[in-house]
This record gives sequence, C-alpha cells and structure tokens, in this order.
Amino acid sequence: MQSRINDHFAAAEQAVKRISESKDPDLELEDFLVFPLISRTKDMVEYARELEEDRESIFASLVSS
Repeated sequence: MQSRINDHFAAAEQAVKRISESKDPDLELEDFLVFPLISRTKDMVEYARELEEDRESIFASLVSS
C-alpha cells in the first residue's frame, strides 16, 4: 500500500513540475491522468487509517490483560 501511495505522489509531483516549469508546457495524456490518482490516493490513505484503527481495537483487549 505504501509503495502505491508513493508512486501516486511521485506521478503527481512530476506532472505538477512539468506544468509549472514551462510557460507553454508540452502536456501529455499522462499529465491529465494523474489527477484522478489524487482521489484514489486519499481513499487508500483513509482505508489504511481504518485498518489501523480496527487493528488497535482488536488488540486492545490483549494489551490491557
């Protein structure tokens, strides 16, 4: 999961860099396809948080014993 999140952020950073560094950027389809990755990445991060909360809840009874 962490690797996929890192890949998504790297792709977004590259697209933003290409767009911001040029007055007349030579945009590619790849530059536009990165934007849906932002939403997917946020969803993955939220899912990971939920899994962590579930894990903590499951193991809380073992720690307090």
